[in-house]
Amino acid sequence: MQLPILKRKAVDRLWHIASNQPKSYADRKFEPDGDAIKDDELQAVSEVSFDPNLFQQLVLPGPEKSIGASDAENALILFQELRGMSPKIARDERVWCALSHLHGHEFIWRRHIAGTADEKLSRTLHTRYFCRANGKDRGFERDNALSRLWWWAFLSSRVESLTHAEALETLLESTDFRDAVVGRPSTSIIPQVFEALLLIYRKEKGADPNLAFFSRQSRDKTEGNYRQLLMLINRHGGRTLYDTMEVDELAELFWSLRIKITENEADS
Repeated sequence: MQLPILKRKAVDRLWHIASNQPKSYADRKFEPDGDAIKDDELQAVSEVSFDPNLFQQLVLPGPEKSIGASDAENALILFQELRGMSPKIARDERVWCALSHLHGHEFIWRRHIAGTADEKLSRTLHTRYFCRANGKDRGFERDNALSRLWWWAFLSSRVESLTHAEALETLLESTDFRDAVVGRPSTSIIPQVFEALLLIYRKEKGADPNLAFFSRQSRDKTEGNYRQLLMLINRHGGRTLYDTMEVDELAELFWSLRIKITENEADS
């Protein structure tokens, strides 16, 4: 099957339904030529094909699989199954809105929406079914339930020192770490920086399985603060400089910055 894409007026209508009739989303069947999507508003992206049964392969977090582990598995599945998807196509909300409503609706509802309080339902629908709720600059990588899986997998696919699965598992193990890395242009756009940070995370985990440094709870403790590390990385170099460096050089540099944070905390 070719990748669906909606016309803009269909996306706007779905947004309106999510705003004004959010409870109807639970049992609504989003199909072409219905009240939400007109038949002439649905088109196809010929460059991308997929098996709609792929959504039956996606897993939910539970006692045996953490949120990070399930996200990593789902990201890999979606990335592999959307054959021909490019970053350019993946930056079009009309694609993800179509895929979310027509094929991924059940998964998204079970993974992100079920149990949401009524007063938060509309906002959550806007965030997980669309790519504009929190601004277009973050909606693709952080909000839409399917788009973000694909983008996490795309970023991780450029890592050379780890397998694709290992890179995804490292990126997604900690929500704090993931959001900090993906949300910063210097870390997500430059492949060497992204990979070096994954290596630093794995090195930290080897030294401290509890990963206190990469936890929000460590802000006021002597372990330091990973957000401070990311700010130092941004200030220390810059895109032009980092583009010229190898992954192992960057990993060594970043680790030295990480050590300095701990030393400074200990001295203060």
